[in-house]
Amino acid sequence: MYQGMAENQQMPGGHHHGHGGHDHHHTKDWEAGLCGCLSHMSGCVCSWCCPCIQYGRVYDHLNGGGCCVQSILFAVLMSLHLEWLLHCSLRGSIRNRHNISGGCCSDFLATFCCPCCALMQETKEVNLPEHHHGHHHH
Repeated sequence: MYQGMAENQQMPGGHHHGHGGHDHHHTKDWEAGLCGCLSHMSGCVCSWCCPCIQYGRVYDHLNGGGCCVQSILFAVLMSLHLEWLLHCSLRGSIRNRHNISGGCCSDFLATFCCPCCALMQETKEVNLPEHHHGHHHH
């Protein structure tokens, strides 16, 4: 009932630029800021030292498999400075699945300009465990 009242109180067109939070049908912000790396130390180190592995872990956690293939693909694209193409796609999938505000432009800027920070933000969003031993599919 409360949710219905909140929907009726929304201004027309508010869903296009709302900040989320009160109405579950509208978008929300990322759980962690783009520069919130240090609260997840193992992920932070992995994102900075070997982003292809962290990318594969996030992909695997989100999709239930594909860690090795995605890590290799990310590494190959990194050698060509094109990893952001793959990373943008994953970030968009996370945004859509978790109803996070943003779009292609913000995904591009995050993955191209701050790829390691973007990986950490995504790691936190999908609740990837601090220590990932084996496969834990939900």
